[in-house]
Amino acid sequence: MTLEPATYLALSKPRITAMVVLVAALSFLFGLSVAPTDSSPSADWVWPLSWLCAGTALLSAGASAVNMWMERDLDSRMERTRVRPLPAGRVAPATVMVFGLAAAAAGTVLLVRTVGALTALLGAATFLVYVAVYTPLKTRTEWATHVGTVPGALPVLMGYSAARGAVEAPGLVLFGILLIWQLPHFFAINWLYRDEYRRAGFRMLASADPSGRRLAIESVVFAAALLLVSLAPPLRAQTGITYELAALVLGGAFLAVVVRFARARSLATARHAVLASVVYLPAIFAALIVDRLLAGRLPLW
Repeated sequence: MTLEPATYLALSKPRITAMVVLVAALSFLFGLSVAPTDSSPSADWVWPLSWLCAGTALLSAGASAVNMWMERDLDSRMERTRVRPLPAGRVAPATVMVFGLAAAAAGTVLLVRTVGALTALLGAATFLVYVAVYTPLKTRTEWATHVGTVPGALPVLMGYSAARGAVEAPGLVLFGILLIWQLPHFFAINWLYRDEYRRAGFRMLASADPSGRRLAIESVVFAAALLLVSLAPPLRAQTGITYELAALVLGGAFLAVVVRFARARSLATARHAVLASVVYLPAIFAALIVDRLLAGRLPLW
């Protein structure tokens, strides 16, 4: 069986991998702004950032491939996933596992050699928790979504540690933002595809509570918590008015959309919540970087 590049790309879940790399890169840039800067611009950040992105992409691609291998039978039962390479019969399971493990190993080694042991350790932890803890739990308990936020948020600490050589309070706040953001985001997706998930055998919150009441409450609670955490003191100490205003507007708007979804719980309001979450995440990180640029704390050129 000959594999085309498009097959390997599909195994890597390119949209998820692109988001993971983007978050790690922006966290790296923020980490640079925390460190003291002199008056002369420096290009020393270019290669570390490049290696960080490459290693993170390999780890994410590896985790995605192993996840597809583990869930290949479940994926064949859902309309949205049955076209993936394994359920569609375009690739052998053993090939997917080898590709996934090789990509993850290559990403870890690359990070150790070029960025640092701490970042590589966080990357390896992301991979292991995702495939060895989160993925098996998805068919056992609705709490899997909550557990899955941990590997989903660790790339923030990978990026921050690559810039700072340590995990510090501002980086932990960014970790908290991404961790909390995932819950209203995935709850809305869960509501959209609850019937498919149930038929496939996934244990999701909407399956445990068909009325959606618990899902609605948790969505609002976590969206409100997201607004508060985005303005936490360790992060505010490193930012200015540009970021703080953006955090208030973005967080408030996202909370309003989630409240509307929680009250109505329709397909339309769920789609709006997913869209709002997808807009919120890159926007809040972009605001963070713009704020640091305007303050002269991030000399990128």
